[in-house]
Amino acid sequence: MLKREGTVRKRRTHDLRRIRRTVTYSVRQIVELLGVHPNTVHGWINRGLATIEATPPYLVHGADLYAFVKRERACRKRPCGSGEMFCFRCRLPRPAVPGSVTIDFQNPKKVKIKGQCRACGTWIYRAGSARKVHDYEIEFATPSTGMERMGGPLSPLDNCEKRKEARHG
Repeated sequence: MLKREGTVRKRRTHDLRRIRRTVTYSVRQIVELLGVHPNTVHGWINRGLATIEATPPYLVHGADLYAFVKRERACRKRPCGSGEMFCFRCRLPRPAVPGSVTIDFQNPKKVKIKGQCRACGTWIYRAGSARKVHDYEIEFATPSTGMERMGGPLSPLDNCEKRKEARHG
């Protein structure tokens, strides 16, 4: 666990590859393995993490721990529908205020879609693929920006050809 200025960094996703499904773990071993607080593990047990015996010291099968952590991770997901972006303030997928959405190219393969949450007014974001930019333009009813500088319709060779024509033309 990383410590900075006396605080412990919280980890939202745990590396499932570290959990051996054929091994039995104690609470202390789970704490060391996943980098969580012992109270977190006890909370998991209270919420349904299966233990070998109902009394302390608790032992947990690796397969049960793996399934529980994977199920908890799946419950946190909030997939966005068409025309929605995830709002971190509302903690839900929300539609954007009409006219506030912009689509900016990050690089030739990725775009960043930015808008304002219709419910709370905070900025909301969504990442996307540059190949689907036309679908995003239709979905959010907005044109994309920055395509010219990312090598879209205008390429550097076009500019060179135009300069040659202007000199010789």
